[in-house]
Amino acid sequence: MLVRGIGPTLASFGISNRLLKPVLKLFDGSGKNVATRRSQDLIVSGAIDSTIRNAGRQVDAFDLPVWSNGTGDTALLIDLAPGAYTVSLTPDTDSPPNSTVGVVLLEIYDLTPSNGRLVNLSTRAIIGRGEEQLFVGFAIRGSTGSHGRMLLRGIGPGLVNFGLPSTVADPNLSVFDNRGRALAGSDNWSQEGGNDQVTALTRVAGAFPLSFGSKDSALVTRLSPGLYTAIMQPDSASVGTTGLLEIYEAP
Repeated sequence: MLVRGIGPTLASFGISNRLLKPVLKLFDGSGKNVATRRSQDLIVSGAIDSTIRNAGRQVDAFDLPVWSNGTGDTALLIDLAPGAYTVSLTPDTDSPPNSTVGVVLLEIYDLTPSNGRLVNLSTRAIIGRGEEQLFVGFAIRGSTGSHGRMLLRGIGPGLVNFGLPSTVADPNLSVFDNRGRALAGSDNWSQEGGNDQVTALTRVAGAFPLSFGSKDSALVTRLSPGLYTAIMQPDSASVGTTGLLEIYEAP
């Protein structure tokens, strides 16, 4: 797996409020810290580590530049056994510059899908409006004409059961193709058609159940091979609170 935590380079994409020096940490299912990477770990003889650079090019990811003044992106290339893992991106408070709040991009690429595949991606973040919405881009690989059935969930109220007091009260979830066309959306999942499918696939995927009548968002959709973006937006009263966006490959 190639995992990248990108902060400073987001300036090239028009993001102004970016995290200047993210620290990437990988944890296994037991909570053990498997790896930690900082920006300085990518620099070899004044250039980005060639293994990280070549892995990025293999999956058509943009190149990471070398930053000065102590800022920088971070990345990790690692072999992982089947199981559940968590990646965290936090500010590097041990060395300047110390931007402790800002937008950051987490990328996860599966370089060897023939040996296994990524079947679930969950992203939790403090979200807002504009560039602070929670964006999750994902790619579906397959033969022409095939369709993958996906379960997507945008969760706010459901996080209260996990001890998170400040959560998005009424999240809205939308799915777009690579041309920016809206393909599917959800607001209050149990009041929409298809909630029986959501309930059934939630159980099959091993995800925690959503309370019927909650204002969480969830949908089931079929997507052909290609590039997609899921966007979770908070209601106006919940800006700056925590939301969780989940993507499951449904059987």
